[in-house]
Amino acid sequence: MRCFFGAFLEPDAAARLSRLVPEIEGFTRVARKNLHVTLLFLGERTEDQACQAWKCVQALSADTPCCELMALTGLPRPGRATVQVAELHPHPTLTRWHVALSDQVGPADRPFRPHVTVARSRRPRVVAHLPLSPGTLMQLRPPALYLSETLATGARYSELTFS
Repeated sequence: MRCFFGAFLEPDAAARLSRLVPEIEGFTRVARKNLHVTLLFLGERTEDQACQAWKCVQALSADTPCCELMALTGLPRPGRATVQVAELHPHPTLTRWHVALSDQVGPADRPFRPHVTVARSRRPRVVAHLPLSPGTLMQLRPPALYLSETLATGARYSELTFS
């Protein structure tokens, strides 16, 4: 099973973010219900490994940070982007969660750069870097472990729980 630790946006925050994102030719928007910050991508895991990972996320604080948006931009870089993202100010709670999870299950493949993916493209395209007004805040839900499934209709994320 393909897993990640994430913190999803509250529904009203997802709606506000969706309204901020301009349409870009060749990009497909991410469904509002799927807007989240990936705290740590785990990749393929067995059920036992996923259960151990779930125990790690249960130990985190259930704080729900209100994160400030900094800009809309493209990754891996604006001039050749395959994803459009909303960059977040690195909130201390997000960083603390990322470090705690990395310490428990192993480090990430790349440095933590808090963002919400808002659109995807199959081919690299130019995406303008659009700074956002200071004070644009997005409320997040508590962190959880998610199953990621790629379907013909798009991605489906399901929270995983174990007893």
